[in-house]
Amino acid sequence: MGCGIDPKLTHILRRHDNPIKKKASFSTIQRAACKSKPHPTHFLKAALILQNASHIYRTLLTLLIGLVGAVIFHVIGFPVPMLTGPAVLVSCAGLLGLRVQLLGPLKPLCFTLLGIVIGCTVTPDALRAALAWPLSFSILAVSVVCTTLLCRWGLYRLFGFEWATASLCALPGHLSFVLAYSEDVAANTSVVAVVQSIRVLFLSLGVPAILAIFFAAPNFAAAPLPTLNLKETLTLAMLALGVGGVFQHMRLPAGFLLGGLVISSLGQLSSLVEGRLADPLEAAALIALGALIGSRFNGIQPSMLKSAFFAGLFLTCLSIVVAALGSLCAAAFLDLDLAILLVSFAPGGVEAMAAIAAEMGLNPAFVAGHHVWRLMILTLLLPALGLVKPQR
Repeated sequence: MGCGIDPKLTHILRRHDNPIKKKASFSTIQRAACKSKPHPTHFLKAALILQNASHIYRTLLTLLIGLVGAVIFHVIGFPVPMLTGPAVLVSCAGLLGLRVQLLGPLKPLCFTLLGIVIGCTVTPDALRAALAWPLSFSILAVSVVCTTLLCRWGLYRLFGFEWATASLCALPGHLSFVLAYSEDVAANTSVVAVVQSIRVLFLSLGVPAILAIFFAAPNFAAAPLPTLNLKETLTLAMLALGVGGVFQHMRLPAGFLLGGLVISSLGQLSSLVEGRLADPLEAAALIALGALIGSRFNGIQPSMLKSAFFAGLFLTCLSIVVAALGSLCAAAFLDLDLAILLVSFAPGGVEAMAAIAAEMGLNPAFVAGHHVWRLMILTLLLPALGLVKPQR
């Protein structure tokens, strides 16, 4: 009966005339048998409990490492320390062999909170600036195609990558889609994952540094906003998680980030809510995002990292150069700040670039819109990208 009871005992129990008494007696003996002779399912449940406890422990440890990284980078004065510090320190911990990870439910919550942070900055003036988006989107599309083709050529000719692997490594973003696609072609999935992760990490560190070095600090000053109360925060978060879940089901890029952005911006524009997230919540979301970026290096072998490091550095530098040229071209036609365009054109992670824009007082909705558009371009570009090896 599921607990290893002797068949003879079951036969004796079934001879009882009183069904109520029989049922009670059988239940009592069944429980005693389960206690005296552990069933394999008990060991399975115990293993699942231990596994969940291990995941929770590793998540807390990863967040603690991220918090330490944020404090260190804040002390040394590095730009956007709540994001860059955790990304660096968690990456180092993963490369040193420590199992770093974040529990699955934390990821949508983190992205949703970041979306709310971005949406709180949406104003009627920001919407009027959206009239310039179509031209900027067109220049970004050209920039994405040029980045992909140039990076593929460099990886194939200079680093000796196989053509399919070089093609997938060269795509500036959409890592999950690229990795899923790599399973169906003759590409080295591990190399693609490592090179793309290096690109995301370097861009997350390099873009804030470039902005801080080449652009004046007063340009980043954001207008102060009141802090949302607990009721407003919970209401926005629950609605945003629901909308984000719908967007994810529709397979929209960065679904939970967009859900938070849409709900928060609608609340701000309709004056139903006015303000921003509390500083501890915003800092926690940034630390979690930085830890998530760093956790991509979990379990990577040093030999693979050594071979992929310079390829990732090459992709990062070339991507920034092309993004800078595209930004200069867009700035020549549009009355937009060059710093905003650079963050919008740099092919880093959607959430990371939008968070950097929000922290530096730029227009994060404009930035997030461009990065979502970039992912849509990549979705269309990847099937059209020739993965057949040409003749040398």
